[in-house]
Amino acid sequence: MLRCSLIVMLWLPAACVALGGCVTTDAEGPMAERRAVVRVPFAADRAVTVEGDNGDIAVRRGETGEAVISADIRARTARRGESVRIVTQTSPGGDLSIRVQWPVGWREAGEAASLSIELPGCSGLTVHTGNGSIAVEGLSGRALIDSGNGDVTVRGHEGDAEVSTRNGSVDVADHRGECRVRTSNGPVDLRGVSGRVQVVTANGPIEVSLSDDNAGPVDIRTTNGSVQLEVGPGFRGETRAESFNGRVRVRVSSGHVEIDEQREWAVWRREGIEPRSRVRTTNGRIEIRERAGPTD
Repeated sequence: MLRCSLIVMLWLPAACVALGGCVTTDAEGPMAERRAVVRVPFAADRAVTVEGDNGDIAVRRGETGEAVISADIRARTARRGESVRIVTQTSPGGDLSIRVQWPVGWREAGEAASLSIELPGCSGLTVHTGNGSIAVEGLSGRALIDSGNGDVTVRGHEGDAEVSTRNGSVDVADHRGECRVRTSNGPVDLRGVSGRVQVVTANGPIEVSLSDDNAGPVDIRTTNGSVQLEVGPGFRGETRAESFNGRVRVRVSSGHVEIDEQREWAVWRREGIEPRSRVRTTNGRIEIRERAGPTD
């Protein structure tokens, strides 16, 4: 049986709900702006890939049984803006890919396309933009999120996630699954994470707060920045903390703590030595604290 992929290349003015256009001015001259909405059939048990170039991307759970793509286009001329295409491709299995195609094959300086995407759900998510922020909310499945330059926000995701940005902050909250974060320059804030945590940054503070039932482990490393780790009653094993230029504090009421006189390292053992966690910074302080469990 012959199988093929469905590719839809949509001209924005003709295949969408046009919301009007306007002209703005930046440092390099006037810019034409256009907004359009594209609707594509999509099942909630399929995966989606979004490829951006220059512009913010937001992906969240919607209330319809299809993918709804809103595109905000900034182009050098109105004609170029009208020629921008949102290319959607559906695989034989129903997975969806979304990308922006600029006229004549390239984007001119100052041009951008920001995407706001609503999905009925998904089984996996891959999002990339070369320059811009990324926000993901209320979805599920394995998530691969990468921005060349911009902040990343993840809210209420169910599934393992890998997040990276070269220059920007990472903010993750209410995450059910493992979470791996890598950034070259920017703060990292993880709250309510239920799975294994790995955070690596060259420059920026790190704050991690695990869910009550998270047993660990965590692997947290920064070259230049402070680290704060808060764990719940389900956390266990051995945690080693080390700072080459900064003090280490361990504020816990259970287990056994060893700490050196200069407070440059500490080892906290709670209910055995497995799993093994580590927290390390070259330049900055480290604080580990234990959150009390809920009371009746």
